[in-house]
Order: sequence, then structure tokens, then C-alpha cells
Amino acid sequence: MKYIIDTAVFLWMIFDEPSKISHKAIALLEDNKNKIHLSSASLWEISIKYSIGKLELKKNPSEWLPNVIVQMDLATLPINQQHALTITKLPPHHKDPFDRMLISQAKSENMPILSPDHVFKIYEIPVVW
Repeated sequence: MKYIIDTAVFLWMIFDEPSKISHKAIALLEDNKNKIHLSSASLWEISIKYSIGKLELKKNPSEWLPNVIVQMDLATLPINQQHALTITKLPPHHKDPFDRMLISQAKSENMPILSPDHVFKIYEIPVVW
């Protein structure tokens, strides 16, 4: 099955913080039958937060993040026109633009999202946690 991974979950995975990830999500992440997608919105969020000092990292994400994605065998999910336009149909339950894009992609692609964010469920998308 295909899943989209929330930015926070991705960061917990790469910084070895499994205690923050639910057992159900860990089981899905470790199951080789599943294909985990990392949205370009997550890469954008990490890059922006790093560049403005809201996310402390030892190195610039552009220097190491592409290799991590390959090593973790993640598929990247680009932002397309449909994803961008679906946002106009979302009610304003969530103000974070990055999360709104993840929600839009989950709706557009009909993919569940691995996220601890309880607000995602209000959008009637499948959320696994």
C-alpha cells in the first residue's frame, strides 16, 4: 500500500526518535510491502525552517537529505497542479500551509497519511497513527 509521511514523522525517523512514532506507524514503515512517499512539501518545509533558523541541523539539508531519501527507499511526491488547486476546496481547519499541502495530496492521491496530527482527520482523509 502507498502512504504519505508527515514531515515530523520523517524527521523523527532520520534523527532516530522512534519513541515519538506510534507502534502502528512503525509497523507500516518497516513493512517492505508498503511504499512510503515523502512530499516535496516536506522538503520545502525542512529547507525553509532550516534557512530561517527554526530547525537546527548540523548541515544544510541540501547536502545530505537527497542521500537519506535514497537510503530510506522513499518515493518523492512532487506537488502538481491538482494538489495545489485542491487546497482551495479545503475548509480552514488547519492554518499551516505545509500541512494543508500534505492533506491536499492525500486527498488527491487517495493515500493515507502517517501523522500524529489529530486535525488531519477532520479533513476526512485516512490518517494512520
